[in-house]
Amino acid sequence: MSSYAYDGLVNWATNMIPTLFPFMMLSSIMIYCGLDKVLTSFISPLIRPIFHCSTNAVYAILMGFLCGFPMGAKVTCELYHNHRINKQEANLLLGFCNNIGPAYFLGIITPILSVCEVPSILPYISGLYIIPLLYGILLFRIHAPKSNDSIQSKQQPPMRVIHAIRTACVDNTQSIILLGGYVTFVNSLRAFLVPLPFDASTKAILGSIIEINSGIQDIYLTELPNEQKIFWIMLALSFSSISCFIQAAGFILREKLSFKLYIQNHCIVTAISTLYYFVITNL
Repeated sequence: MSSYAYDGLVNWATNMIPTLFPFMMLSSIMIYCGLDKVLTSFISPLIRPIFHCSTNAVYAILMGFLCGFPMGAKVTCELYHNHRINKQEANLLLGFCNNIGPAYFLGIITPILSVCEVPSILPYISGLYIIPLLYGILLFRIHAPKSNDSIQSKQQPPMRVIHAIRTACVDNTQSIILLGGYVTFVNSLRAFLVPLPFDASTKAILGSIIEINSGIQDIYLTELPNEQKIFWIMLALSFSSISCFIQAAGFILREKLSFKLYIQNHCIVTAISTLYYFVITNL
């Protein structure tokens, strides 16, 4: 178990801290200083009519799809904590904007797809983002979130930059340490798969359900046919693993938002993605 815990700790130190922590800091500073409004002012006229969401929600959608998990959950909860979106809109956003980041896909998954002789990555990366995007549009259209007018009076004035940096540093240092603990602990649970009477491929697939980074590498190293490797890897990306759920839960439960609703919506998106990737990997 200690070797698996060590792998999780190394993944946190070498991947999460250098790639995630700067984004966490920048995003928090932008929210505290009100700079996110400047960014979203350019694209909200395009996105708001599609989603029927508030201007502040546009920022959560943008960060969730561009930066990857758990940034979607973190930014949504941060906006809710700062009275920029209401509870209903926060729960709707959590249902679709906490996904694998494009940088991770292009850096880790694209080389795997190339080795597996995939003619084009477009159907795979499109499914990973278009499916939750369409699901998010459907969620907002069906549930029609209430106006945020009632929370406008609760909003705090923008912080000065120095104060925002200090606050962001304190909050995000605590958050990144907690994420490291989650990743280390959950990855150590993969040790319980070792004595199970399954073949290496099955253990690799089960491992990806527990922790995505190590699990995907294990699937890639199995002797499964290429189309099966691709299917299970893409399914793991869509599901995003128990580790990712726990990371998101740390932000969601702190703000007393609905973790049950988050899991429910995420599982629906995963089910749709499973059907989609089953079709394209068998064509």
